[in-house]
Parts: sequence; C-alpha cells; structure tokens
Amino acid sequence: MSFSQNSTILPQGIYKTYIDFMNKKVIKYNEPFNIKMPFGAFYYSLKDSTNTKLKTPYFAIVQNDSILVRVKDLKERFKSNKDVIIKSGEFEYNLALYNNSNEIYFEQIVCSKSAKYIGFNIGYPKGVVFNLSTNRSYIFMEYDDVKSYLKSIGKINLLEHLTPKKKIDAREVAKLIKMHLEIN
Repeated sequence: MSFSQNSTILPQGIYKTYIDFMNKKVIKYNEPFNIKMPFGAFYYSLKDSTNTKLKTPYFAIVQNDSILVRVKDLKERFKSNKDVIIKSGEFEYNLALYNNSNEIYFEQIVCSKSAKYIGFNIGYPKGVVFNLSTNRSYIFMEYDDVKSYLKSIGKINLLEHLTPKKKIDAREVAKLIKMHLEIN
C-alpha cells in the first residue's frame, strides 16, 4: 500500500496537528490501523484493531511507510483559493503519492464552486507539497504556483516539463514533482 520512496521521512505514529506534523512530533500507537479505501470513494478511512472507524481528528498518520493526512486538514491549505470545494467526510484521509527526506506530495480532489452550483460535482486533482525542512506547504492550482515553487527550491529548469497554461494538468505536475523528489 506504500507509494513513498523513503521510509525514514517521518517516524511511524499519529500526528495530532499540522504543527506536530511539520515538527515531526509523533505519538506512538500500540495496534496498527486498518487502512481501507471504500468502493467508489476518493479517500481512505481508518479503523482500529477492533474494526471501529477512527473518529478522532488527527492531522496525519504514518504507518508502514504510508503517509495519510486528514482531508479536512488538507482543505485548510486550500482556503486561500475561494473557488474550491473539497467534498469529504470528517474522518477521511488522503494518501501521499511521493516523498523524499524533506518533502511530501499529495493530490487533493477539488471541485469549482461554479460547477457545484449548476449541479456538476466532478472533481479534478490539484497538488500539495509539504516541505518539512522549511515548514511550508505549497498548493498547485495554476502554472504560476508551480513556477514559484520550483524557483523557491532552485529547480526552475524542471519547468520545461510542464506545459505553460493557466489551469495546469495535475498529471504533469505529479510527474514533475516525482522527478524533483527522485533527483534530491
């Protein structure tokens, strides 16, 4: 179930808050969680050893090299973009796609408010990078967001792998981030 490239990025356990996550402050747990993606869902749910759904709003859980962040908490990272709706339950988690020793990449399914109001509920993926060494998160909604991020990490040359258009293709961004994380 692991998509990560490096198992030592975060210690295994529970991260109660975003600040705990960014500072690698972990709470150890005794029994592993049962991690499942329900049929037809975008997100994972967690159950304890008694098969009871986890109903504590932890920011993140790291287990067996899998990094999961609560979807509602990822929503907070998108608050600056007023055009976005993220539909999820209170205790659903998103699995990291890629990571290296300093950064973790997620994709979040978002829906525009205008599409929601006219009856469409079709989501599209957008990327989020958590940089644990700088304690910053970056959201990739548009081409300029990716450009700004690559410039901040001194990898502007990777921009040649991304088609320059206002609304970006998340698959292109994911490939670009994967290249960056594997190079580091």
